[in-house]
Amino acid sequence: MTIGQKLAKAKELAREASTPEAIRKAKELRRFRDSYIFVNTDFKRKGEPIFALAFCESQRNVVFNKSDLIFKSDEEVFELISAIVKQHFLETKGNIGIWGNIVSYIYHHSDGKTYVFDKDGLLRDDEKVIESKAVLSLNGKEILTDKYTLTQQEKDVVEKKVRRLHTELFPEEYDEIGDSTQDAKERKIGKNPMSKEYIKRMDDKRVKLGFNPLSPAGYNVTDDTMGYCKNLVVKEIKNNKNDI
Repeated sequence: MTIGQKLAKAKELAREASTPEAIRKAKELRRFRDSYIFVNTDFKRKGEPIFALAFCESQRNVVFNKSDLIFKSDEEVFELISAIVKQHFLETKGNIGIWGNIVSYIYHHSDGKTYVFDKDGLLRDDEKVIESKAVLSLNGKEILTDKYTLTQQEKDVVEKKVRRLHTELFPEEYDEIGDSTQDAKERKIGKNPMSKEYIKRMDDKRVKLGFNPLSPAGYNVTDDTMGYCKNLVVKEIKNNKNDI
């Protein structure tokens, strides 16, 4: 695609995204931009290399389509999260490799609060879990360690880098934000409204990067591309000590 074509497409998406329905949908999606499901396990470090753990960190995040959460009540969202964690536990057989056996799931909701679900998908109001993350250290500062000890400012810098890189590498995962009313209808029946050429180009790129093509409706339902970008950012930080 030439620069002129990219610009024309961007303008087209901007026009479509300015419709009341598209704006309302985009606003709702932004509510859940920081929502995720963390997999809590019985892992206890026994000398595993921190680089290996950091590389596998994305395995402790359950991939799901955030579009499924929008325009729903908290009760409906929690029912969906319950179904997601039950399916994840079934598919993984309760074990995620280097991290060991699954104990529970921690869901970060749009209200900024965390909610713990057990292996059966039941919400546990009486249980509190502290997330531990495997990360890298730099000049004595822990960027990713068994405990998240980054300052809030450093976390914000890393988060912004990851999100910016993700939108640059995987713009196709944001296409639905610019859907017209007709596009949205097509996605609901399992059809990606983007052009065949665009879909093929995006799918080819994803395969080259080691990921699966998008679903027929144009969604990422199987891969942790955000985790991939996080790993790239961590490597960049390690190689450029002045980034943070």
